[in-house]
Amino acid sequence: MFAVTRFSSWSELKTQFSDRPLWAYRGQMDSAWPLETTLYREAARNNSLEWKTLSSREDWLLYQFRRFAHHYCADLPPEKDILDWLALIQHYGGPTRLLDFSYSLYVAAFFAVETAVGDAAIWALSLPTLELATYERLGYWPTGSIDEVRRSNNSKFHELKETPTNVQTVIHVEPDRMHERLFVQQGLFLAPTDPNEPFLKNLGAAFKVRYRSVLTKREQKWTRSLDDRTGNEYGVSGYIALVKIILPKEHHREILEDLMSMNISAATLFPGLEGFSRSLRFHV
Repeated sequence: MFAVTRFSSWSELKTQFSDRPLWAYRGQMDSAWPLETTLYREAARNNSLEWKTLSSREDWLLYQFRRFAHHYCADLPPEKDILDWLALIQHYGGPTRLLDFSYSLYVAAFFAVETAVGDAAIWALSLPTLELATYERLGYWPTGSIDEVRRSNNSKFHELKETPTNVQTVIHVEPDRMHERLFVQQGLFLAPTDPNEPFLKNLGAAFKVRYRSVLTKREQKWTRSLDDRTGNEYGVSGYIALVKIILPKEHHREILEDLMSMNISAATLFPGLEGFSRSLRFHV
């Protein structure tokens, strides 16, 4: 289900992972970091995890944000669209259970290496495999077009927010109202159904693997066999749905220069003066 690897060059990585429809990618500036939500990280920092109240704390944060957001923003989501509100909180840096991913390998690579001081990482996840696992765990099977399935996932997320479940898994959601950055970054969210537990524990439960086995997975050389296994369907013996790709520090400048040639930079991913100013780091 899970592999950790690195490639000998940026070119080789692109060859292996740039053309994978319906895979999602997340870049992290430190290869040692696990996948984790801002809600869980803040609770860990504040030593409040032991109370197992993150779902209700998230509700309180949502309530407070709804109360005061109109002072700062005129164009707000409808009251009932919880996902849209959480996406807005996430956009402005607040803690939520939503974990940002991108449909673009290159956008994820930018976020991984932009300000990294050591080895970074890209996490790559097969969305069709995750969704099959999640549907099985939750016992619902949406049908129809991609947009209809997206709406079904969003509806299920809202249902689980209103009536929390003790089933641990991860659900793929995309808000109806896409703010500008989410759009240009080709973004989507993955949300754990149990915010009181680590994201990777929820993800491991989705794929029926032990949390510890995900945390302790050893790095291995990428082979044709491993590549073939990423094409296996959920449940097929040896399938791989999640790959952590380590980006050595010595490749970062090359990656940034290549991304710049594709017009992927802070200036394009963060439209406005903030993004343009941030992009000036590249020229130092």
